[in-house]
Amino acid sequence: MKRKIWERGSFRLNPDVLEGAEVPILILDQIWLSHFKNSEDEKIQALMQKVKDTMKEQGLNNDRRNYLTAQKKECLGRIMELTDEAYEHNNQEAKENMGKLNEAVSKINAELKELDKEAKKLPNKLTKANNELLLESVSLYYGQMKSNQDRLAELNPQVNETRERLRIMTDEKLACEEVIEKTYYMLHSMVGSQIIEKLDAAYDNRHRNGHR
Repeated sequence: MKRKIWERGSFRLNPDVLEGAEVPILILDQIWLSHFKNSEDEKIQALMQKVKDTMKEQGLNNDRRNYLTAQKKECLGRIMELTDEAYEHNNQEAKENMGKLNEAVSKINAELKELDKEAKKLPNKLTKANNELLLESVSLYYGQMKSNQDRLAELNPQVNETRERLRIMTDEKLACEEVIEKTYYMLHSMVGSQIIEKLDAAYDNRHRNGHR
């Protein structure tokens, strides 16, 4: 019987079934990696890269916000230091430096605002990319599993039939061995080993010459 081949895409999970599910980040999950780490499937590779890129984007966003927050804190500290010099001593240079620092803080605040806005979108973006990878993984491996189940259903009767044939042949083999042993013992008792050897030689010679 011809093996049934699973056509990719003939089974697709509805993305809605994943709503509310706690799905691990697949590229960090050891069970998933054991099946897909070295996958050569182009769709799987592309979606893996999408998840990696989104995670990298999160990391870069977080690093940039941390850096800017530290810069802002430093600028505010310098402003506090210059306040007394600028206004108590009317130091023009201190005032100019304070102006530059305030301008730097404004730019940092503007960039932080954009980064925070982007950071709020990234978890959903990562979840979406990870779910896409999950759906494709399930589609691919569920198909392989069902294909193998179908093949197993074909093989089971054949295996059972082979087992039965083997059981019958084993019983026949044991019966033949029993007859041979009993007959040899009887003949050996009746005519002795030398006569048996002559009979064996004559039998073998007859078979070599094509006679039965």
